Amino acid sequence: MSNNEDRGFNTVNNSSISRRDQRLKLQRMTLMLIGALMVLMVVTLAVLIIGYFVSSGNNPDDPNNPSGNVSKDKVVWTTSPVSAQDTVTGDLVIVNGTHQYTFPATEDHLINAYNLWNAHSPKVYGLGNNIRLDNAALTAVDKMLADLAAATGYNEVVLASAYRSFDEQEAIGSATKGGYSDHHTGRLCSLNVKNDAAQAWLDANAAKYGFVVRYPEDKGDKTGVTGYTSAYRYVGVAHATYMSANNLCLEEYVEYLKANVNDKKPLSVTGADGKAYDVYYYAVNGSATIKIPTNFPYTVSGTNDGGVVVTVCRSASSAETTPETVAG
Repeated sequence: MSNNEDRGFNTVNNSSISRRDQRLKLQRMTLMLIGALMVLMVVTLAVLIIGYFVSSGNNPDDPNNPSGNVSKDKVVWTTSPVSAQDTVTGDLVIVNGTHQYTFPATEDHLINAYNLWNAHSPKVYGLGNNIRLDNAALTAVDKMLADLAAATGYNEVVLASAYRSFDEQEAIGSATKGGYSDHHTGRLCSLNVKNDAAQAWLDANAAKYGFVVRYPEDKGDKTGVTGYTSAYRYVGVAHATYMSANNLCLEEYVEYLKANVNDKKPLSVTGADGKAYDVYYYAVNGSATIKIPTNFPYTVSGTNDGGVVVTVCRSASSAETTPETVAG
């Protein structure tokens, strides 16, 4: 009898302990499951938040979004080294009485204007002798003068002078000595216009083609040159648009960029061509590292004043091949 009672007591006791252990084990498993679900939810939420910022370009700390601006068209950046040599070539180099031009080792960037001019039939402008310009500047001025003739019916604007070598500048007996003429850049040309309607059209439309009047009559104290308002300088559409809208000569514009623009604070410009541009200025003290886009066309230009300017066209794909596409 006692043996049966002992066995019965032990069975009941073991069963109670087992059920209690099972409840504790179930509770622990439940808590672990809840914890795992919470961790999963936190991770999922973090991934979604990061994905949102990356895809929308809203993260101000993202190195691929140096401006910190909200933009549906995210610029993908890479880096590129630049040296002092890069500061003395390009569309924005200043050449004047205090900024001497650094002649390149070769003149590969210079193109004779004859073939473009001769391709027009009938002729849409006149051409001086041995006119050479930087490739982008020549393409732009040819298009500008062709459009001027179509718009006004006047086809007698003369592309009178353009690139000058050191010796050619010395030979003309100008007060501007060799080495200090903007004609050395191959981006300055003289346009002889003897028609009011044609001149008015140029005044209104030159920026659309990337040109500004290099020596405005009221800027002689900045440029060092007066009485040469027929000289048009190619600087690119974004810069020509901003300079024209704000009455800035090239010297003033570069000073503005140096003081106000950098890779965290770009200058955004809607160009006269309707495209959107962002402009970044970098000081270069011997050497520097700059950001350049991988998915939009851009240019890099020196200022001949200690810096370089990166201009990004955000209204075009990197596959476009226009004068604004090629770096340098």
